[in-house]
Amino acid sequence: MTIRHILVLELFALLLSAGTICTAQSPIAKVNVRSQQRDVVGEVLSIDTTKVKIQVGDKRLELLASEVFELGAIQERADHPWIVLTHGEVIVVNKVTLGTEDVIGDSLTWKKFRCPLEMVQAVLYHPPHDLQARDELLQTVRSASANNIQGGGDGIVLHDGTKLMGKLTLLGDRRLELTVTGLKTPVTVAVSAVSAVFFARKVAGSEPRNEVQQFGFNNGSYGGAKSVISDGEKLVWQTVSGLTLETLPPFLSSEIASFNPWSAVSYYRPVGKRFLFLHDVKPTQYRYLPIFKSVSDKQITRGYGLGQNAVGGALRVEGKLYLAGIGMVSVSRLTFDIPAGYTRFRSDVGIDSRAAEQGSVSVHVLLQGQQGSEWQSAFDSPVVRGGDDLRSIDIPLGDARRLSLVVDMADRADILDYANWVNARFVK
Repeated sequence: MTIRHILVLELFALLLSAGTICTAQSPIAKVNVRSQQRDVVGEVLSIDTTKVKIQVGDKRLELLASEVFELGAIQERADHPWIVLTHGEVIVVNKVTLGTEDVIGDSLTWKKFRCPLEMVQAVLYHPPHDLQARDELLQTVRSASANNIQGGGDGIVLHDGTKLMGKLTLLGDRRLELTVTGLKTPVTVAVSAVSAVFFARKVAGSEPRNEVQQFGFNNGSYGGAKSVISDGEKLVWQTVSGLTLETLPPFLSSEIASFNPWSAVSYYRPVGKRFLFLHDVKPTQYRYLPIFKSVSDKQITRGYGLGQNAVGGALRVEGKLYLAGIGMVSVSRLTFDIPAGYTRFRSDVGIDSRAAEQGSVSVHVLLQGQQGSEWQSAFDSPVVRGGDDLRSIDIPLGDARRLSLVVDMADRADILDYANWVNARFVK
């Protein structure tokens, strides 16, 4: 064995031990088969618009895409930089270079790429490991895009957490210039002093989220896809924002013959023609009942999250990230009209990871027939605590016209009662 071969093997072992190279994993596929859910452990062999093939032990399982609701789990990673695109896709890279016209991503998963700045919502050089800090930073990014304030929606976050808002200009010598309202002189900052950069971008399109297929990859990248196809030993991901990414071939050329490019996929959710997420349905009523009186005359109000947890962050249960659902607190009730043609309600329920092992609730689903008729209980849970696994709900809607989700407190008052209705949806 030559010295070169020895060095290559040592480098490979070092990268593997550091978790830098994402090896093939066996995702858990949550599959809807004849309206029933079951978990299937196996390796993804291929995914297309009509079929999903999974290797389960020595057997090959072939499913229609219409049978699959969700496969695997998103691998949320905070140990490498993120490039967040305008439609929310997160591209995880090992190195990111911010230029005056584009962003360059360098990765051991993705072939080196250039992304035009107009597609970039934010660059997170150091995504916070703390969930609350990460959610707050992403909320700032979303707020800048939602408001799209001309000349005032860009911003930077320094290493100490300081946020500066203004009009951002990228200079060619690794510096940023921020024109802040009220200051005569622009603020110049070195890129090395910045933890995150975000831009006021107007995101086009507001299609329901069940009409966009979602993919997640082993290095932590995830988001909407116009398509993901296999091309030889690589996958090609065409993001909804317009950026096209390609995975790299195996590190060792001897592995190419037996390499499965789909092993880079950790999560998949196809387009859902048979279901409608409740976070894409406008609620008809919301009630919050505080259990403690305010020390002032101002009434206490706490909100809910559509596609977010109750405090505006990402939906997570037991450390796993979910892209769809509703966040609520105790004691509260959220009501929806049931669209015509939908016959079942399905959801998983758990306490958000932000509560850690705290929080205790019971959840209930109520159904109403004609307007003004009595509400009927369709589901009542036992106590759900922080740290518990998700509990599944699957109930027929019958001739009901309205549905209410209720979160009640249990034996720990209402402290950190952040209940997540994960993947809450109406099903045809």
